[in-house]
Amino acid sequence: YNKFEAAIKSFRAAIDGMDDQHRGFTIAYNNMATTHKELYKATNDEERINTAINDLKEIVKNDSSGLIDYNLACFYCIHPKADETYYKKAIGHIKKAFECDIEHIFDAIDDVELVVLRNQYQKKFWDYACQNSSVHKNKHQKELDKDLEDNDTNNIIQISEKLKKASDLEILSRRKLDEI
Repeated sequence: YNKFEAAIKSFRAAIDGMDDQHRGFTIAYNNMATTHKELYKATNDEERINTAINDLKEIVKNDSSGLIDYNLACFYCIHPKADETYYKKAIGHIKKAFECDIEHIFDAIDDVELVVLRNQYQKKFWDYACQNSSVHKNKHQKELDKDLEDNDTNNIIQISEKLKKASDLEILSRRKLDEI
């Protein structure tokens, strides 16, 4: 556990040396919180997961990537006192993460820490996945249309791949909703 403790001290030192607008600020906070979460999983020390949650709650407003919301959802789900209140917080955070980045939807489909959300809140989970995959698909379609119009061949393949992933995810989400 000494390596975990050393990592936490390093992250804390980096955070203390940064302005909260610094690009690495939320990443350092996230890494520190994730280290606390891993220590919780290794030791069952509830204070570790509480610290992880509190650290992320402190900076969630500074993050536009959805990573902090995604991790808060995970942390609430694995908390030893997780109940309806924790799960409602988790589903709210996962919704925000899905809105920010389609990759969070792909990650959430297989993340073992989110199994409760996928099972007990499956309608909301898949509804959020479907809604947001559609939003991301439409965004990528607009980007592709613009690149085609501008004859910008540098981005066409990359945007086409993102569009296909979003379309496939929307189809999967709709199927899952139909099964519920």
